[in-house]
Amino acid sequence: MDRSIVRRIGGAAAAILLLAGATVWFKAVNGPAAGTIRVNAVLGRAGSGVNQDTDVKARGVRIGKVVEISFVEGEARAVLEVENDPRLPAAEDLELFVTPKTFLGEKQVEINFADERFGQPPFLEPGSTLVADKPPIEVQEIVDTLEPVFAAIDENDLAALIEAFGEQQGEGQAIAENIDLSIELAQFGSRTADAQLENFERLADLAEGLAPHVDDFNRFNRDLENWITLIEDRQADLRANLDALTIFSIGFAEFLEVNERDIRTLMSVGNVVGGVFDRQMESIGEIVFGLYRYSNALGHHGGNLTDGSEFGLFRNFLKGEDIQSEICEQMGPIGEQFPQCAGGGA
Repeated sequence: MDRSIVRRIGGAAAAILLLAGATVWFKAVNGPAAGTIRVNAVLGRAGSGVNQDTDVKARGVRIGKVVEISFVEGEARAVLEVENDPRLPAAEDLELFVTPKTFLGEKQVEINFADERFGQPPFLEPGSTLVADKPPIEVQEIVDTLEPVFAAIDENDLAALIEAFGEQQGEGQAIAENIDLSIELAQFGSRTADAQLENFERLADLAEGLAPHVDDFNRFNRDLENWITLIEDRQADLRANLDALTIFSIGFAEFLEVNERDIRTLMSVGNVVGGVFDRQMESIGEIVFGLYRYSNALGHHGGNLTDGSEFGLFRNFLKGEDIQSEICEQMGPIGEQFPQCAGGGA
């Protein structure tokens, strides 16, 4: 075989091997490390300050890093390389946001998810896209917010406060006890918050009810001084009234003591009588109603009650009815034995 052909074939094979080796090396260098996956992250304007190798954390624990970062129209897009054990929940169950890592402006990417989603499928897949919705809180923003507070502090007061703190050296135990008491007080407030809120609502209702009477309270307050003056002027009369009331109270107490047995008897009898009235309430009502009917008929009669008969006109009180005839009718055959019923009336 021609040696030139052999050299050509050998050169081509070497080139192929070299290219394959370069490809393997490139993938090894730029591909995901063992036990990791890569996902895309849309950080938006929150990605300002995020760089390659920026930490990626899940609930404060570092689980990976940013391996690529690019900016499109001011919005950051990154590739995150994260550990795949334990596996993270699917992208739709994850929250992604950028937070300050240090006061010097360094950032970190944080991933959060609900407790019940930990270790439960579906899991995060390679190539998934996460979107950061919350912008980071910049340290400068905190400083800008606190600047008016710092500016309002008097230098002398601040120096006195620092000096007071310096005097507390050696009082660590007392300070710790005060902190513990503060915690207990806060816990008490937490336990009783609902009851306290209800009391405040009642107080608000009371205040609302008293509001229309403010003028009356003000008038009472203005007149209170005059009343006090009047009471001072009439002390002798008040003393006499109090003495008379004292004498009456002593006499009444002696009366109750002397007549205690009779009072007990009266109360016992009263209970019995009350029980009888209670049991016979319906009958007593009928009697009272009957008396009312008779009294009403008698009051409106307006004539002579003497008609020469044994009963007079009293039998005609109830709606003009003949009471004797009604009685005889109710007695039936027995009533016929009486002359008044047998003869059709007196």
